Amino acid sequence: MHSHDINDYIRSASKADFSSKHFRTWAGTVRAAKILSQTELPKTKRETAIAMNMAIDAVAAKLGNTCAVCRKCYVHPLVIDAWYAGRLGDELDKIERRLRKPPQRLHKWEALVLRFLETSEASYLAPPS
Repeated sequence: MHSHDINDYIRSASKADFSSKHFRTWAGTVRAAKILSQTELPKTKRETAIAMNMAIDAVAAKLGNTCAVCRKCYVHPLVIDAWYAGRLGDELDKIERRLRKPPQRLHKWEALVLRFLETSEASYLAPPS
């Protein structure tokens, strides 16, 4: 079995243009969000870079990729931007407090990250007022 066989199956089963990369990106984004939201933003640039690299290292190890590929291709940039801005943990905490129970078939962290991305992308894409 080859990757194109798996991707053909995913497209056929989902009746949509999905591939295994979508699942890997989702897994990488959720894992990075969980790790980074539990990592306090350091005070110095050097410590911040080290903390980010450690988080991406953990995600890359799970996905079996290099850190560079993982960061560029498998972690949503809004998660990284929110952490650098010092607001990722707070935003996910707010979402968790409002979330009565995760949508069916979603793990708690998947539900939190999904809601975070939905609200972040909506505000990111909104025209300036």
